[in-house]
Amino acid sequence: MWAETRNCMDRTSYDLAKILICDPVASSRAATRSGLYSLGFRNIEIVGTLHDFSDALRHRPPDVALCESQVGEAQLCDVVQRLRQDSDSSNPFILVMVATWTLNSDLANLLASSGADDVLLRPFSTAFISQRIEAHVSRRKGFIVTSDYVGPERRKGPTRASRAFSIDPPNSLKIKSDERLNPNEAARRLDEELIAARAQLNVEKLRCDSSRICILGKLLQHEPAGSGRGLEIITRITTLIGEIKRRIQDTEYRTAEDIIPSALDAAKGMQSNVDRVAAIKIFEEAALQLAHAIHPDKSVAELSNEISATVAVIQAKQQNDSLGHRVR
Repeated sequence: MWAETRNCMDRTSYDLAKILICDPVASSRAATRSGLYSLGFRNIEIVGTLHDFSDALRHRPPDVALCESQVGEAQLCDVVQRLRQDSDSSNPFILVMVATWTLNSDLANLLASSGADDVLLRPFSTAFISQRIEAHVSRRKGFIVTSDYVGPERRKGPTRASRAFSIDPPNSLKIKSDERLNPNEAARRLDEELIAARAQLNVEKLRCDSSRICILGKLLQHEPAGSGRGLEIITRITTLIGEIKRRIQDTEYRTAEDIIPSALDAAKGMQSNVDRVAAIKIFEEAALQLAHAIHPDKSVAELSNEISATVAVIQAKQQNDSLGHRVR
């Protein structure tokens, strides 16, 4: 599968770039390494398990990560999603490519939701993967940021422009393949871009998550006490509050930290079902205050209207889905 090679004369230089390969099959790992070496990659790390892949992403971040889906499809998607969402990650914008022998709709949806950049259907040639890598070097997609997803914008187009916040991810592979930069200059430029992009990602996640807990609080009001769906919402709320508490450190929104305890206490009250109506009201007020502290450019009334409008859309979709299910 790696028999085809490209003319060395017009190949992008990958001497400075680091690539991580994860494949549970030793012979396949060796073949992949050989093919990438022929493309000019010299700094190649090879692992055989998902645990080692995850450890390398966190502690020895590459510029490109190529992982075989056989290591565990759902688990791999969880690893990629954690990479994208983790505010402690030194580079949440790593180019992630997943190789697979079979691509069904379930796996395609999982990978798209995880934030992976590309899916490669085996068998593929050296020329093919070279073209895909170079496409990401020259035309990498912008990243969108929502409460549930951080990753490449897949819906963007003349008729389907996303309303989600978008950032240009630092393209370490492009920086390191720029022949005008020496290793020190490339490292300095990448560090500068990563610092700025991580800060931008962190702030936007704070904005998304603070709005999301308000939305979830309103949805919870329509769930019966003790229902499975209600408990899922409460768990999601407490998780998001924890994320906000962690992300808010060393930001201009740290004053909002004083509001978090009351929001958490109210969430616990909703979970215990003790005076649930009062707990929901207290939580709704605290959540809105928290969202306003992180959205100082908007009034409380504006935020409240936006949240109510979003809830109405969600409920209408749920009703349509329920009706469609009954019809079928």
